[in-house]
Amino acid sequence: MNSRAGRWRLLPVALVAATSVLFLSNSAAFAAEPGESNGWSQEIENNAPVYSDGDMSEARDPNSNTLLQVWRGWTNNNIYMSVNHGAPIQMGGAQTNVTPVVAYDTHNGNSSYFRVFHTGVNGFVFYSNIQVTNNLVNPSAWYQVPNDVRTPNNMPVSVTTLPSRGIILAYRGQDSNNIYSTFFNGQNGFWDLPLPVASATSNSAPAVSFEPSSQIILLTWRGTDNQVNVIRQSYGSGNWWGQELMPGVLTDAQPAIAMANVGRGQIAVRQQGSQRLQLTTVGAAGGWAGGWSAEVNGFVARYGPTLVAYAATVYILATTGSGGVWWKQSRQY
Repeated sequence: MNSRAGRWRLLPVALVAATSVLFLSNSAAFAAEPGESNGWSQEIENNAPVYSDGDMSEARDPNSNTLLQVWRGWTNNNIYMSVNHGAPIQMGGAQTNVTPVVAYDTHNGNSSYFRVFHTGVNGFVFYSNIQVTNNLVNPSAWYQVPNDVRTPNNMPVSVTTLPSRGIILAYRGQDSNNIYSTFFNGQNGFWDLPLPVASATSNSAPAVSFEPSSQIILLTWRGTDNQVNVIRQSYGSGNWWGQELMPGVLTDAQPAIAMANVGRGQIAVRQQGSQRLQLTTVGAAGGWAGGWSAEVNGFVARYGPTLVAYAATVYILATTGSGGVWWKQSRQY
């Protein structure tokens, strides 16, 4: 997505773009989420549209507004990244069958720091530390997440940034359908042993997000019955609580979650059967909104979507059947 100022300027164009790609099926019957845009814009890097055999992940430095986006290639297993919509850069030494993910780390001087994670083709999980200075990218080597953290090689992992440069990583186990989480201590560089998330079992990957005002982590997953679940953890406690089942929509893919800084956020799924996108609001401290809203343009998604929140606004990114990556605003609080 473009910077916030640039994104506002692009919204009228997005209405035209959405019409041109024929997403608009039965849109009059779809109820919009508050603040949801009635149109999509294609992701553009270096004046060319992005195509991916996966979804796109992005993170932004709130101090400098530097944007880092990562995705899997459309015709290969390579990982690509782009800074502020510049020319795509292949990340060497990495191959993946699924979407890589990026999380913001910290800001120092003129530099923004990020971490990029991916599931290797052998199922182990790897990460690279990325320094961005004046749009110049300096990635570290790839490091394997320790403690035998691995997942099926057709499933991505999910990460979210925590205070003090921490990270929580969530994934589905390789040898069972249990969901696990593991904490990275940004101060000493150590990873905790992974622990199963109570009552969380799935046939796909989970998704995790952190809500800063309440200091609560939320994790969502597709149950083995294809219904959507969410559970919470207060930062620093290590204990999961407040599990909620969100019936009414079945999904056949990984859900997405992004928490705004107002104690609320959004969950998005690809609906089983139609492959249309469904959206709902979730509270950090509990209290599901109680219903799902069909995305107003009837977007047909190749995979489960991606959500990202900046301040009080949530955006959705999704990939079409032909591999094109698109985005729009999906919620305003």
